[in-house]
Amino acid sequence: MLLSFHFLQLWPELELKGVTGVTGKNGAITHFWLEVEDYVIDITGDQYNIINASKLNENIVRNRPFMPVHVANQKDSYLYNLFEIKGKEHLSYGFPTIGDDFIDEMECDYRQLVR
Repeated sequence: MLLSFHFLQLWPELELKGVTGVTGKNGAITHFWLEVEDYVIDITGDQYNIINASKLNENIVRNRPFMPVHVANQKDSYLYNLFEIKGKEHLSYGFPTIGDDFIDEMECDYRQLVR
């Protein structure tokens, strides 16, 4: 979410979506990434490199290692093969659908990063 906050600080009119995907037994493995137009941006996929294989499904383990940053055209991204899309949320400047307490935390974290 902090990356989406950053993008919307720089480009308030940006069309941005947060994507939630699931996989594994009963959708127990979750993941979140961003879509900007036809592009995918994932800055947390490399977490699956260090999670014990017994906690993941075979498809994720077979596709290791994951890069720290994944940017690709949607049609070329492995994310849509690894995860079932459970939701897409339109993210807009000011985050009107997100609670004020979470926004306050993002603003504080963001200020710490851009000092």
